[in-house]
Amino acid sequence: MTTDSIAIWAEAPGRAGEFVMGDTARPSGLPWHHAPDDLRHFRELTRDRVLVMGRKTYEALPAILKSRESTRERPLVVLTSDPHSVHDKTSGLQIQGIPWVATPGIASDLLFEAPRWFDKPAGVAVIGGRSVIELFGPVVDRLVVSRVRGRYPQADVPAPSAGAFDGFRSVSTSVLDFGTIVTTFERNTK
Repeated sequence: MTTDSIAIWAEAPGRAGEFVMGDTARPSGLPWHHAPDDLRHFRELTRDRVLVMGRKTYEALPAILKSRESTRERPLVVLTSDPHSVHDKTSGLQIQGIPWVATPGIASDLLFEAPRWFDKPAGVAVIGGRSVIELFGPVVDRLVVSRVRGRYPQADVPAPSAGAFDGFRSVSTSVLDFGTIVTTFERNTK
């Protein structure tokens, strides 16, 4: 049974050839600037989905994604060891802090339940960080990975490991502004 769930992230080459997805020294959490096409692509993919993320990703989100208007369209579920800290900061917004999910079985349950909490028919988009994506990888239906051009040796947040792609096959590739390559992977069904 599918959940119409996706994991979506951007990555680029870092030091020693490994891929990175973040930079904790930058206010945005990203080592690169988003191109307009990439932002449009993210908005399209996540529209009417519940966004699932860890606390650090939540804290690095731009204010626009935490606005009342945005959370109506893209409610947020934040995995954290202290779910009440999220509620204190976001009174009245559609943001749900929940305890950290520890197993793929519980992650799978969350993929089914979270859209019901917010009455969102489009499912879930898991957006980060690395450990959250790797936890949900075995249970999401699709991966959407943007490869940003350039090298970012100062970035310090590694992208999901190659194991995140186990059980998936590439089904499409497109090129956005500034040469960002977006590849969509679907779960192998056998």
